[in-house]
Amino acid sequence: CEVLGVCYETEFEKKDAQTELDKFGAFSTSLHQLGPKSTVRRHHESKFFILQNNLRNVPLTRLQATKINLALSQPKGELQAHALLSPRQLAILEAVETKPPRRHVIDVEIEEAWELLRKSGVYNWNRYES
Repeated sequence: CEVLGVCYETEFEKKDAQTELDKFGAFSTSLHQLGPKSTVRRHHESKFFILQNNLRNVPLTRLQATKINLALSQPKGELQAHALLSPRQLAILEAVETKPPRRHVIDVEIEEAWELLRKSGVYNWNRYES
């Protein structure tokens, strides 16, 4: 069981974070509310685990990236992370494992990320285009 510190700004975020932690069997020993006078700050790199994995080269929505980062922090998290991907994203992951692009797309909006990968020739897009 992984122990995490969780930072939140609103009660909704607190409940959402707790739900996600429960889903993966993790628990938080410290919940920190962020605010104007808070001394607790978000870590500068909120996608640490994704950046250590080939998933950094797969276009993801912000929600997917958050959930996948949490999954990757857990034992056997890669299986949980792959379950959050679409068939096309799984195909991209397979392609980038053999031919990684020059830069990762984790902080790029999803539409732009798809276009960057298409232009880089990493993936055979003809299979999916009509």
